[in-house]
Amino acid sequence: MLESPVSPSSIESPPSPGAHVMDEKYFFPDGNCVFLVEGTLFKLHRDLLARDPESFFRSLFGDATGSLTEAIPLSQVNAADFRILCWSVYLFPAETYNLRYEKIGNPEIARYLALLDTANKFTMPQFESWAWQMLSAPAGKHKPLQAYLDSATEAILDLTMGRAFRSQKTALLERVKSTWIRRITNRELTFRAALDAGSKYSDRDFQADIYVTLWTRVRSDSLLGLSPTSGLSTLQLSEEESYKFATGFTILSNVFHLLSDAELTLPRSPRCNIVHWGGTCGCPTAWTTSTHGGEHRCIGDYLKKVNFSADIADYFMIPM
Repeated sequence: MLESPVSPSSIESPPSPGAHVMDEKYFFPDGNCVFLVEGTLFKLHRDLLARDPESFFRSLFGDATGSLTEAIPLSQVNAADFRILCWSVYLFPAETYNLRYEKIGNPEIARYLALLDTANKFTMPQFESWAWQMLSAPAGKHKPLQAYLDSATEAILDLTMGRAFRSQKTALLERVKSTWIRRITNRELTFRAALDAGSKYSDRDFQADIYVTLWTRVRSDSLLGLSPTSGLSTLQLSEEESYKFATGFTILSNVFHLLSDAELTLPRSPRCNIVHWGGTCGCPTAWTTSTHGGEHRCIGDYLKKVNFSADIADYFMIPM
């Protein structure tokens, strides 16, 4: 979870209410707590905000009376997302029930993703869980979340990746990343935004996957415009990214050369227990037919000998 969404210093010196606007929907005259989000005042009922047993708001209010001069500024959340949190808090039971049977499209997916993120920021697990249930609800052949990601812009994919990280939803994160990589591979999207997102969220594996995709593209695409004159400039990589890509390209190409050598005589490992009829080692057959697995000791020992790593990030994510 991110840092506290409340700015303590701002609470001590409340802003002048005249400088802000009241939210058109979530400013209730009988509300007893006021929040300021991006210049918008929300006057709400603290009992509703605090009904989740673990809610951040339970310990926040103190003696708040709902006076505009006591408006509590909230950081790390925008007005649109906070408005969605208010929407969920003020839903009637019948409305919540009916939502399960309504068709979910891109606007609804965006709303539940925002709720997932915002509820996590304010430690409201009941609302966070409900948002995830709505995102994960089966819809027959229609996969609304996947359809949303398939048509999302790079900015939306970046935003969704951040929401997945903050809410620690691994399934969502992996879906965002795999969709992004696939769309790059299909040339729908560029490498640049994906690399920026991978760096922003310190996702080592995602960055490596992008480099591998770029590595594959460079080896097969004559339209990239690479030349001795331009170098790697047409790839639009930073100095550090160029270093990582060139290093990974060199090492991975060498490893693949070793692994694909048709004339390779696989050394017999003293740990090998794979024996074919007649007493011959079964590992070379598995090697040449690409059906080998972890049980083939000769293969495993040879891969270690040539410094092969199953973690593709080891080849590219090397510090300068």
